[in-house]
Amino acid sequence: MALILAMVFMLIMALITVALGNLAVSELAGARSLDTGTRALAVADGAIERAVAFLKLAPDWSDTNNPLLKNLDTTGTNFKPMYDTVAAANATNQAFPVNSSFGTYTIEFKEVSTTNPNVNHDNIWVRALGTYGGVSRSIEAYVERLTPANVGGGAPAVYSAGSYSTATNGNGSTTFHGSAYFYSDALLKGGAGAGVYNDRAINIGDTAPYLNQLWVRGTLDTSKGNVNIGTSSQPMYGVHASHINNPSKNIYTDEEDNVVPTINPPNVAAYITCLNGGTCPSNVTVQSPGNVVSGSGTSSTTTICQKSGSTYSPAQVTNLAFSSTAFFIPTASNSSCASAPSGTNYMLNWDGAGNATLNTANDASPIEIPGIVTSSGNITYSGIGTIVVENVNSASNAVNTGNGQILSSSRASGTGTTNVLGCASTAASSMPTSDIMGFIVAGSVTLQGNSTSCNQENDVVMVVGRLGTSDTFAATSKVAVFGMVITTNLDTTQNPDFYQVPGLGNDLPAPIQDLIGVLSGSSSPQPVEIKWWHELTPQE
Repeated sequence: MALILAMVFMLIMALITVALGNLAVSELAGARSLDTGTRALAVADGAIERAVAFLKLAPDWSDTNNPLLKNLDTTGTNFKPMYDTVAAANATNQAFPVNSSFGTYTIEFKEVSTTNPNVNHDNIWVRALGTYGGVSRSIEAYVERLTPANVGGGAPAVYSAGSYSTATNGNGSTTFHGSAYFYSDALLKGGAGAGVYNDRAINIGDTAPYLNQLWVRGTLDTSKGNVNIGTSSQPMYGVHASHINNPSKNIYTDEEDNVVPTINPPNVAAYITCLNGGTCPSNVTVQSPGNVVSGSGTSSTTTICQKSGSTYSPAQVTNLAFSSTAFFIPTASNSSCASAPSGTNYMLNWDGAGNATLNTANDASPIEIPGIVTSSGNITYSGIGTIVVENVNSASNAVNTGNGQILSSSRASGTGTTNVLGCASTAASSMPTSDIMGFIVAGSVTLQGNSTSCNQENDVVMVVGRLGTSDTFAATSKVAVFGMVITTNLDTTQNPDFYQVPGLGNDLPAPIQDLIGVLSGSSSPQPVEIKWWHELTPQE
């Protein structure tokens, strides 16, 4: 019996030993598999970073003449291998590290598919496959090239290329509602609620807390007064400045650091030169003006069709005045004014009574005005279009609205049952879904504003100034700008308020998109960010 019991005990111990051995082997295999998979994921992650490093060196992501982009599917339909210009080969099963057997990577990309013809080529999908020890992991990333018009994931309320100071350019009650970027320094002085606020959505349908951020490439100074950056209940998603003077004073943010991307200002002068048949920057293709005969070059006048009774007659003008005289701006093919405005034969129609219709069918081409643009009253507009104000005679104000407003057909301040300015704007805003009036201005802009809040609103997108000049966006009375202002210099002497418009970044007119491709110093590496990424499943 003792012998039998001993043998049974030994058998049980043997079975336990075998089971424990199998478990240890299984655990070891699992650990090795996890380690191998982690290394494969690291290879894929490194491949994404390699793709971003290359894309930073490509100023125009639609330029398939660039060897890096020669395989890029600009229709956004199919992923294709990225051409690795260093390896001089498609990035398919490339060794990682180089000349080693550690692992391999494959990089594929395509442009983001969009049904909106006004969105240019600043967004790319990148897929990377990493392989190590027979195990593969894949990552997909949404990559965006940052420009003055899309910093922060949308169209910011303000981009200012020069140093900005409310201490010298305003008495301190200016407010910025949404994202803002200052290429140099920004001194914000407190007073009457002055500051930068995270109270406007970036995209239509966003819910709070929003992701608005403040970037200051130089020094952010909040030492004067009681300026607010964010609030305790609505902190900024991020505050980024190379240096902060008085960093503990009224700054509410989820993230604060000194990491600021260098987003170069647009070069309006170079854009206009290209527009008129001159040398174009290598990184952009500019659409010809819709109202000028192709290849005609710079002109001191443009054609408008003035109304007299039921007929129109052509007139050559340098400046465009929105006055009591009705007119329309014809397309080049209708420059004789033989046909009344209809279909696609016009760019803009003005009824002389305060109503302007931009022809959305032609919104891919800008309207070229050689001189300046003025208004003697309110302008209520519908449709989408861009006016390029060339200011050939170097007037002190290239755009001057007098005491009037520029308003979309349904005010941009109106958001359903909530209206920002309290002006009974109960209709949903038509900007940017159907209405956008854009200006590209070689010179300064003055919005006269008004002492009454409901008469202060202007619903516009404005790109102001020639690089290296003193061209300025200014207001001579209180103004509330709903849209986006990109300017060389920002003058807030009369304390305008700037309101970001949700969804504007996705619907900017094509000429604005063309312009922001003409960046100062665009030959230098461009700021590129990974908006988001996820690991692909085997089914994907």
